Amino acid sequence: SWTAPSNVLADLIVGYRIEQSTNPVTNWTTVVANTGSNLTSYTVAGLTNGSSYSFRVAALISSGAGATSNVVTATPFGLPSAPRGFTVTAGDGSASLTWIAPASTNGSAITGYLVEVSLDGGASFTTIATPTGSSTTIDNLSNGTAYAFRVSAVNAAGVGLAGSTVSTTPYTAPSAPNSPSAVGGTNEVTLSWSAPDSTGGTRSSATASSAVRTAVRRGRQLSPTRVPRPRHSPSAI
Repeated sequence: SWTAPSNVLADLIVGYRIEQSTNPVTNWTTVVANTGSNLTSYTVAGLTNGSSYSFRVAALISSGAGATSNVVTATPFGLPSAPRGFTVTAGDGSASLTWIAPASTNGSAITGYLVEVSLDGGASFTTIATPTGSSTTIDNLSNGTAYAFRVSAVNAAGVGLAGSTVSTTPYTAPSAPNSPSAVGGTNEVTLSWSAPDSTGGTRSSATASSAVRTAVRRGRQLSPTRVPRPRHSPSAI
């Protein structure tokens, strides 16, 4: 955009000539020979994001073109590409997220990132963090609940495309087994218990009620699968 020259009536201006250059010292090309209007703004399309362009403008009247304006320079830009190498590591009520910056900023520096989370398998997402670096830790999550995460880069153009979605389930150690008991027998002890109240968010190897037989002979614990049996009945007392 520009302002009309002050030494000529606006009604006498039939248009403007706009020129551009990527090397204003040696090379100028005409973007439009005549805008056909006395409007003082114009959008130049088809440029390459991240490349610097210089522009100058001249007013046109019926007798020809006036002097060119001062040179102005601008760099077009667009949305950044998606972050790369996205990983998510589960913890106790938390998830640690890391990623690599986008391969392309599309002409504008990355100013931050948008981290989103989904609780419905990726059908819908909500914003959970807006870090400026390439990692963040999300706390206050529920152990045993599956979370899907995705991250997008942000620049002056806005929020770019999201990268791949990665899911994880936070977890911690299970609670103690319940109702332990021990019953002695001939050369053996049978132990039983019920599963913990909490698995900590992971599948427990214990069942609802579990039992194992431990054989003891001469102070040594033997394998439950090799419990010795007496060959003869004990003698009466």
